[in-house]
Order: sequence, then structure tokens, then C-alpha cells
Amino acid sequence: MRITGKKIAIAALGASAAALLVWILSPSPFVHADGTELRRGWRGFEVRGAALMDDSTLWDAAATDPDPLGISERDVAFSAVGDTNSVRLALKTDYFIDEDGKPREAGFDFLNRVISHAERFGLLVLIDIHIPAGGGVQDYRESQAAKEFWASPALKDRFVEGWKEIASRYRNDRRILGYELMNEPAGDPDAYWELMGRTVHEIRSVDRRHLIVIHPASDWSLRKIRDRNIAYAVHLYTPLSFTHQNVPWDKRYSSMRRVIYPGVAFDKPGHITFCDRDTLAAALKKPIADSRSMKAPLILGEFGVSTAADEDSTAMWIADAIEIEREMGLAGYLYWRQVDKGKKNLSKPRNATMAVINADGSYFSPAQFFGIRPEFARENPGFDAKSFYLNYVPFSPDKPIP
Repeated sequence: MRITGKKIAIAALGASAAALLVWILSPSPFVHADGTELRRGWRGFEVRGAALMDDSTLWDAAATDPDPLGISERDVAFSAVGDTNSVRLALKTDYFIDEDGKPREAGFDFLNRVISHAERFGLLVLIDIHIPAGGGVQDYRESQAAKEFWASPALKDRFVEGWKEIASRYRNDRRILGYELMNEPAGDPDAYWELMGRTVHEIRSVDRRHLIVIHPASDWSLRKIRDRNIAYAVHLYTPLSFTHQNVPWDKRYSSMRRVIYPGVAFDKPGHITFCDRDTLAAALKKPIADSRSMKAPLILGEFGVSTAADEDSTAMWIADAIEIEREMGLAGYLYWRQVDKGKKNLSKPRNATMAVINADGSYFSPAQFFGIRPEFARENPGFDAKSFYLNYVPFSPDKPIP
């Protein structure tokens, strides 16, 4: 049979069309939302990780540049020892953009350094703008600093501009899990959702690939965002009198007597309740129902217990939280720690590394030094988290992390 140039051209065109169709139908190699689940490529993806931050500058409203040594390779390496695939990196807008709307390169240098460490140990980075422009902590509280942010069009504009700058730089970076827009917003819900919609629009003008993670508003409500690649994140600290017992930065619980879990809680003055696994599950029912009605994934984006708590109670609370997260079909979890930075037993003053969760629900942290990955512990009975953290030797390809 004679093959003409026309037939060859048609065949080539058909092959190109087929390749284009495969490319269009192939799932994104980035972590992305698929209904109420997350996927990476064809496979489901469960977020499993912990939080990292530069404690020395994050909480200082006047600090605009993170400490270059605020999070070390050792901190990231420690986070990778457990059953983890991600780190939630707590940052603030002021690291990345100044009052004139110009990028701050020191902030991006810091972020690039942490991303490189995370890549080395197989972890994705969730960029969490924990504190918006102006340095005012939100934390679902109507503080003066939070009020100033919501009353200022300039600060809100800078928040949006900061996110657009971040997204434009990392739009093709597969090491980024996603963009978590704002931690625990304290403003009026309508103003918050308007700002979220605006921010999503600006991010999508430069990056259509990365997952965007959004918190409930101050009234604990979730609203539909017109975007196909959205996940929501909910926090769990029920009951506060247990999870926040004796933390120095919360006056409501800074002088609590020891609270046991399961057991009685004292979250409201003069009001005693009993809290157990059912109490934790009940606290998650509304956000789960809301996210499912919008066909979007829900991540347990923060949960944790004060280092002052009884260790057995802490272990039970964390195990219950993780079991509930999985039973209710959430898209993963990210552990946070509550610490008293003045305690002498912390592994370093800045305490950048959070606790890490194991597959069986046990956990360990530089603040409490217990419970290592079971299979590793059996093979290395002399290993403990404290010695690993304090004596860590920088990564070498010849001597990889366990």
C-alpha cells in the first residue's frame, strides 16, 4: 500500500490530537481537590504533617524579616521522621511585601530555604499566612490589632498583593502542597468572605494549579467559593481547658489545675461538663456537613495539646482526634503544639519543630520527647527523639535520615 504525504499528515494530526486529549484528561500532578477528597495524580492524598514556624519573629508585629536560622534543616528532618508527608509553614504577609507593595526578598529566601529542606526529606509545604499584613494576630479574637486590619483597606490590599506575589513565584512548583490564605480570621464574616473571594481571584490570575485552603469565618461558617480547587480547614481544641491548660499566653487557662482527658472540663466559668471522644466528634459535625454540602475536602488543619497536660491524657486525646478525622472522611491532619516557651525542658528556646504523628496515632515532639515510630524503635532501641534533635548531623546523601 502506498502511503502518501497526505495520509502521513493526517496520521500525525491524529496522534497529536490523541496526545492532547491524554494531556487534558490526565489528573494534575499537584495536590488537588476532587469532590470531598484530595488527589495527587491519580491517587488519593491524605495530608499528614505538623506545623513549623520561626517563633522568634512570627509573633513580633514589628519584625518584617524572618530569622534566616529560625527554621533549620534539623527542624524539617525531625518533622519527617514520623508518618508524615507535609509541613504547614506558618508565615506572615509582612515577610513578603512591604508597605509600598514591593517584595521583600529576605522572606522569599527564607521560604525557599525551608522548601529545599522539605524536598530533601520528602515533605510538601503548605504555605500558611498565619498573620496578615500589619502583623496583627487574628486567632478568632477581636483584638485591637485584628480590628485594625479589618478596618484598613490598605492592609487588606497588601494581604491580597502579598498572596499574588507568592502565587506568581511558586505557580509551577510541585513542592508546594497549597496556599492556606488566612489563619483563624477575626473579622466580620461578610468582610472575610469578600476578602477570600478577592484573594482567590488574584491568585488564579497567576496560578491555576495549586490547592487553596480556606478557614471558617469568625462565626464558624463556611461559604462556597467559586473555584474547583478549594479545600477547607477546621481546627480542633475541644475542650480548651484541657488543650490549653497552663499556657502562659491565654489568661483564661494560664492558671488551670491539671485537667484530665477524658474527664471534666471548665471552659465556661461556673460551668462543668464531661468531655470525651463524642465531644470531639460533635465539635466537627457542622464544618464537616458544610464542606460536604459544597463537595469540598475538609482538613483537620490544627489540633494539639499543651505540654503541661498529663501525657497519658494527651496521647488519648490525640488518638481520638485522629480516629475521628479518619472515620469522618476528612482529607488529613496537621498537628500543632501548645507550649510554654519558658520551660527549661524544651529542646531549643525557639522550639520551631512541632510534634509529629505516627501512623498508629502515637506522637512525639521536642517538647515532650516520647513515642517514636514503632518499627524504627524496634530496630534502634537506643534512639530517642531528643537525642536525634539535639545531635542532628546535616543531611548527606551517603547517610540519609532513617
